[in-house]
Amino acid sequence: MKTKLLLLLFVFCFLVYLPLIFAEEPSPEQKTCAPSTSPSVNPFKLEKYRIVPGTLFRIETDKDIFRESDRVSLTLIYKTENYRKTKRIDIKKVHLKKEDNSLFIEATFPEFREINEIKTQSKWRGILLPYKGDIEICYKNKEEATAIFLLPVKIPHVKWAYIWGIVIVILSFVIISLLKPNPIKKQIGFDKGKDKSMEEWKKLSIWKKLFLYPLNLAITPLGTYSISRTQILVWTYVTIFGLIYVYWLTESFLDITSQVLMLLGIGGSTAIGSKINAISKTYEVPPKYLNLVERKRIPRLNDLISTEGRPSIFKFQMLVFTLLTAYMVVVEIAKNYAFPQIPENLIALMGISSAVYIGNEITQENVGEKIKKKIEEIEKYAKDNNKSFSTHTDIENLGSPEVEELRNILTSIYS
Repeated sequence: MKTKLLLLLFVFCFLVYLPLIFAEEPSPEQKTCAPSTSPSVNPFKLEKYRIVPGTLFRIETDKDIFRESDRVSLTLIYKTENYRKTKRIDIKKVHLKKEDNSLFIEATFPEFREINEIKTQSKWRGILLPYKGDIEICYKNKEEATAIFLLPVKIPHVKWAYIWGIVIVILSFVIISLLKPNPIKKQIGFDKGKDKSMEEWKKLSIWKKLFLYPLNLAITPLGTYSISRTQILVWTYVTIFGLIYVYWLTESFLDITSQVLMLLGIGGSTAIGSKINAISKTYEVPPKYLNLVERKRIPRLNDLISTEGRPSIFKFQMLVFTLLTAYMVVVEIAKNYAFPQIPENLIALMGISSAVYIGNEITQENVGEKIKKKIEEIEKYAKDNNKSFSTHTDIENLGSPEVEELRNILTSIYS
């Protein structure tokens, strides 16, 4: 109990501290350093103050002061060795770009390997906070009047953005494990000692349960892992990772594209269709027949590619397409700091795969009807031979082949 309270306290403190990381400083104000008589006002403004190394950044100019004929050079200035030393590096590939009557300076920020010494700036910068620096703009107009302006910048480390994205995902696993969503629903009808499913679940190691607990949110009415609900879970975690990763690097929210919303919609529709189909096929087995077997079954990972213990090509197809698409989306987010435009053909392929899966589920033989039919055959046999079938012991002693067939069906579901 103490361990759980400490974990919850840690999670609470972390969630409280996380916004403070980004609110550590107000948006930096632009500074003028050693200006000359012209211009007297800073004509430059960064579009974003948080700049990822190796990416393109833009500086907006005041068109009433800055002209296309004016010249600028950019230099990155940053501190190292606990702010004791100052380093300078020229920013190359600087050019002007006109856009909607506005004039911008565009340049590529130095790669992190070029400013690797910035890691000595402070012990916690890079891990908990972005590094600090200034972009020095040396401005010279056509009258040869010169001024130097400093634009403060924050420089995040891509590695730590990736690590924090993974940490938040794992943290969600921990939170879910503390809530302990129960994968085993009590089955009414089993005699005492016949339902051993919870004992089987408890036998799993704590680490295995940690990573299985989120999947417990994707369980069918029959107590198996649902491929359609797992699909929703996968896209939820891709979105969580993307939001943290992009916000850490750019201090802006990740734009969720219409294609990703369509994929979430496909997963949601498939899950609803599967649930309706599963409920329609559910049959309440009388207790005397349930007790022909012991209930030991817990949700298994192979439920994601099998139906009633048999491999399913339709589930396998859905799982592979979902994981491959999710992998490609994560890679694109890592490269471009945004959700990619997913090709329409790939979305259509996911939709067709889900439709085929639902169609196969609907047309499959109803397991509830199979059980009901076997029970009717057993009871007819017992009546024809004037034998009792009031308890599971009586049913086991009937000697009917249908009893063994029913036991096999129930074993595939409960054991």
